[in-house]
Amino acid sequence: MRHPRRAIPAQPIKHMWERHKEIARLVLVGHRPVDIAEQIGISQTALSIIMNSPIFKDHLQKLSMKRDKKAFEIKDRLEDIAHEATELLNRVMMGEEGASINARARVAQDILDRAGYGKTSIQRNENVNITLNANKIEELKKKRAEMLSAINPVQIPQM
Repeated sequence: MRHPRRAIPAQPIKHMWERHKEIARLVLVGHRPVDIAEQIGISQTALSIIMNSPIFKDHLQKLSMKRDKKAFEIKDRLEDIAHEATELLNRVMMGEEGASINARARVAQDILDRAGYGKTSIQRNENVNITLNANKIEELKKKRAEMLSAINPVQIPQM
C-alpha cells in the first residue's frame, strides 16, 4: 500500500543555519537551483521555500552587496595604479630603466596592440561555384573508375 507523500510546510525559514548560508553562496556564484538541491540533498520544493524566505533573500542581498563592494574596490585600485604602470612602461620603452632593446620592443608592441594597432593579418577568401549537369557527373564517375582500376592493391600476407 502506497502512502501519500507528506507535504512540506510552506513556512519561511526563521533562522539562517549554515546549510542555508551554503545555499546562498552557491546561488551567488551562479549555480542553478536544480543543481543546488541535488548537491545539498534536498528537494527542489524545499529549496524554493528556503530561497523565497525573507531572511534568506536579505542574507543573499547582503552577500551580493559585499561582493559588489569588493569588485569596485579592486576596480578602483587598478585605476589608481594604472597611471603608474603606464609611466613605468613608458620609461622602459624609452630605455630609462636599463631595459634591453628586446624588452623595449615588446613593451612598445604591447602598447600598440592595446591601443588597437596590433599586427595586421591578411585574410583571403575564394568562392568557387561549379555547376554540374548529368553528362559532367557521368564523366567524373568514369574518370574515378579508371583511376581506381589503375591502383594496384597491396597484397597482405596471410598469417
